[in-house]
Amino acid sequence: PELVVEQGFAPSTGDGTLVPYYVVRRADAEKNGAVPTFIHAYGGYNVWLAPQYAERISGLQIARWARNGGIYVQCNLRGGSEYGPKWHEDGMMMNKRHCYEDFIGVAGEIVRLGWTSPKKLASCGCSNGGLLMSALVTMRPDLWGCVLDSVPHTDMSAVHFDTEDFLLRSERIAFRIRREGERNVATLKWGGGHEGSLHVRNELNINIGTGE
Repeated sequence: PELVVEQGFAPSTGDGTLVPYYVVRRADAEKNGAVPTFIHAYGGYNVWLAPQYAERISGLQIARWARNGGIYVQCNLRGGSEYGPKWHEDGMMMNKRHCYEDFIGVAGEIVRLGWTSPKKLASCGCSNGGLLMSALVTMRPDLWGCVLDSVPHTDMSAVHFDTEDFLLRSERIAFRIRREGERNVATLKWGGGHEGSLHVRNELNINIGTGE
């Protein structure tokens, strides 16, 4: 089947900034609200992202996924370099929350447009993107059917043990405690790495919660 790569813009849920994203899908995909959708982002360290053949964290083969009827979404959140230094600075330090709100805005737009529904929406991020995933499951657990959260930079209390602590400290990290009664999301967290690093925790933690 013929594939389509198209760019869209969604308003961030915080300040309304238009956030670019790419959609990879079949040309004949229908907006039936039930298309399995995989959404990926990073949003940090001046890193630029564009559509690619494979998503390296999950191992998803994007073209194959799309040909089989799925949708792949690549977000270009603030914190990256897509629009120069200001775009980067607007997603770091005290502006870090913009990254989370940008991602939520894009995911909400994909749902609003009728492509998918929250229970059919999977999100993925690694490292700084893992921090993003951790924030998303606490801020909007209702918006995801599944979250793949790889080696997230969330343990700032131990950052001084990491050999790259100067990089980790360049991003502002905020936490929000989940309120009693809020739903959990099916979340897969995994890690692994080298001695003396935050990544030394080799663990597999699957939180099924009440996610569908």
